[in-house]
Amino acid sequence: SQVEVAVSDNGRGVPAAELETIFDPGFMEKSGRISTRNWSLFSARQIVLEHGGEIRIGSREGKGTSVRITLPYRASVE
Repeated sequence: SQVEVAVSDNGRGVPAAELETIFDPGFMEKSGRISTRNWSLFSARQIVLEHGGEIRIGSREGKGTSVRITLPYRASVE
């Protein structure tokens, strides 16, 4: 009744403090310039939630990150 997509890498990972707010949209200042922060992850989560799904991110600094998206399966009716 569900479809799950999982993607993992073995990259540098995300620090725990950033992981807590990874889906929060916002702005940040870096070197005197203001830029957007996390709008793509915020938008992705909104799309998944609007389709009745769930998105989860797990990460360990220095070990990598995994993303799991679960969506309800709906058979097409013709």
